[in-house]
Amino acid sequence: MLKYCFNRNTLFNNNNTASTQTYISVPINLDFDRQDTDLTNFIEETAQSVINQPVDNEKVKFTPTFISTQSSSTYTPPINFVDKIIYSLNLFNVNNVYGNKLSDIKFEDSDVAYRKQNLTNSFLRISFYDTELTVNQGSPQTLITLYFKVIDPTQPSNLINISFESIKQKEGYCVYYYKNDLLPSTLYAHFDFMNAKFGYITKLCTNDCITNPLTISNFTPTLHMKYNLIRSSTNGYTYQLDSSYSNNFSYSNNILTINLYELKV
Repeated sequence: MLKYCFNRNTLFNNNNTASTQTYISVPINLDFDRQDTDLTNFIEETAQSVINQPVDNEKVKFTPTFISTQSSSTYTPPINFVDKIIYSLNLFNVNNVYGNKLSDIKFEDSDVAYRKQNLTNSFLRISFYDTELTVNQGSPQTLITLYFKVIDPTQPSNLINISFESIKQKEGYCVYYYKNDLLPSTLYAHFDFMNAKFGYITKLCTNDCITNPLTISNFTPTLHMKYNLIRSSTNGYTYQLDSSYSNNFSYSNNILTINLYELKV
């Protein structure tokens, strides 16, 4: 701010008359300070830096499909939509061999009859990654969680399969991905079984580790299943399991069955 001091004696003579007044020029700068504008800009920039920007959480839904026959140079087989997916688990029992019944993992008849939480809170978790290399995976791109459902509480535990089912429009049927992100052409699924009765996590793989022991060459592919994501104007967003990557699944009457095995190194 500019400040000026005036001496009265130098401005007026002794008679103090207007005709003999002395005039001086005061250099006033008319280019006023832009402090208000700068303050407004500062507030706007600060608000943008501390307030999260809107995020579009809209997702794309990929529907499972399969091709029943092989294609050729002259024939393109039609794409079939899956009606139901069954995830069938094979876990080690007390004899250290694979079993696929609830009794094989020490669930009792009372757990089934009363739908105890140690059974209904047990679940299958499917984690999808954009790479098969575990050291580069980071956080999952998307997740699916399937809880165990008791269909018939009168059945004994030794007759109930360790399996999780999903039908159209239910959890586990479709694969979801953020629409605004660059859609990948491939995702790799890893499977874990959460046993709520004993509180442990069982890692699953696509290979029978007793019949076909794991080796360095097949270890990484055995941990995952490969999902090919497809976008077409005819069928929209769909996915297909890659049979050249793993062969632990089959189709019958539009039902997809995926066989998973407890990992043993």
